Amino acid sequence: MTTPSPALSEYARRARAVEQEFIAACAAQFATAPARRMLAGKQFETSETDASEDVHRAMVDRRLFGVDVKNSLPWGRSLQLRGYKRRWLFGRALTSMTIATVVAPPDSLLDGRPPAPVTLTEVREHLRKLVGVRAANTPHLVGICSPGGFSPEVWNASFDDRNVKVVLIEPLSGGGWRVQSASKSLPADYVRLFDPEGGRDKLERVRREIENRRTDLLVGGLSAETLGRQLALPREVVEQSFAAACRADSELRVSRRSGDVVLYRGVDSADGKENGSMSVTDWIRSLFSREGDPARQINHLIERRNALAQRRDRIYEDVSKLEEKERALVEEGKRNTSEVARRRLAAQVAQLRKELARWNTSAAMLNQQINVISTDVHNLTLLQQGQMARLPNAEELTEHAVAAEEMLETLSADARLVEGLEAGLAQTVMTDEEAAIL
Repeated sequence: MTTPSPALSEYARRARAVEQEFIAACAAQFATAPARRMLAGKQFETSETDASEDVHRAMVDRRLFGVDVKNSLPWGRSLQLRGYKRRWLFGRALTSMTIATVVAPPDSLLDGRPPAPVTLTEVREHLRKLVGVRAANTPHLVGICSPGGFSPEVWNASFDDRNVKVVLIEPLSGGGWRVQSASKSLPADYVRLFDPEGGRDKLERVRREIENRRTDLLVGGLSAETLGRQLALPREVVEQSFAAACRADSELRVSRRSGDVVLYRGVDSADGKENGSMSVTDWIRSLFSREGDPARQINHLIERRNALAQRRDRIYEDVSKLEEKERALVEEGKRNTSEVARRRLAAQVAQLRKELARWNTSAAMLNQQINVISTDVHNLTLLQQGQMARLPNAEELTEHAVAAEEMLETLSADARLVEGLEAGLAQTVMTDEEAAIL
């Protein structure tokens, strides 16, 4: 018997854990009353199948044997929920078919490699085996999960069959899941049937990301749109987490600019009032007045700085793409032997470099503006902290020092008096015999 390698065991363990978590979450969702109200049917039955025979054949091909090896691999499990309606007296007709299925080819796992992304051909072949000709008369809703993820062509493909709607699910490396409809006309409620991550788990994942990136809040802000794209979460979930973070930390603020929501670190107002409780006239007067609340001025400046930082970051992204294009053109020019093509490519590279210089100049200007605003924020913060301290003036300091000196002199005189009294009292109560001994 051949013992699986440590790499095989680790990769397989993760893939099998993904399969178990996905199937268990879908089983719990399918059993709820709201899920069954969405699906067609009055009676529902669940069943489960797997592709363990395919796993066994792949093991035999590699001369790997043993129950432990097989049990460490995902089996390609599928959970079916059938909906029926009553027909005639004792008969019934199939009205809906909801399937949660896992595609996990065992070859890469048995070879000691991480699970390979599932291709579009493999997804279509798996769908054909699951659905077959039954979809001609019965609506099918299929959630396909791949522990190794999907190739880009799968995410870009569209599965818009009239009676077959598809949802794609894959685990994310940093935790959580990417759940996306591959059918344009599928409502979000049906997509959530296959989401192993609950609402609280999503909010907790955003909270952890905010905590991990707290340093970003010191020099800029976190965009809800960007964070949602990075975490594969709806922007509404990220905005809810931003609101919860603001409730937990009084220094955190959110601002809405150009349709996006940005979380940033501000300061508490000295009088405890937010800008929303002031009239527009009072807010403008306090913002530009020297006697205004520094906290409101600081928060306004931080919002301006965040807007500039967001614009600068977008320029950096565009510059990065231009640099990649420039490198590709240079490599193409090196490979090309035609003089005419090389001249054309050289002209394109020269024009790209001019554009890069212009965009880098724009980014440098934005950096200078951000630096100016950050300096003003720093000065206003120092001013606010000085006002909050409420230090005594010179006259109060002198008065308190004199009072303290007088108190110390009085205390010293009282201490000398007490010592003299204690010595006299000790001599008075001492007997002649004690005195002789001393």
